[in-house]
Amino acid sequence: MKIQTQRLLLRPLCVKDAETVFAYSSVPENTRYVMWGSKTKADVLSFLEGIEKEWQKAEPDYYEFAVVLDGLQIGA
Repeated sequence: MKIQTQRLLLRPLCVKDAETVFAYSSVPENTRYVMWGSKTKADVLSFLEGIEKEWQKAEPDYYEFAVVLDGLQIGA
């Protein structure tokens, strides 16, 4: 499932996003108001593996999208 405009793409979050997810989720100021706070690289990888499994379900219990702006994943 993808949602796309000229500049913005929402697509399933996945393990290949590990470096960018870690980059923004390891900064406490970026995660102050979210349920999933500042994490280690191992935490991020584990989280993303779970997300990929969820997307593989016929009817996922929840959806986690990567927010991609001008080709760069900037959030979820």
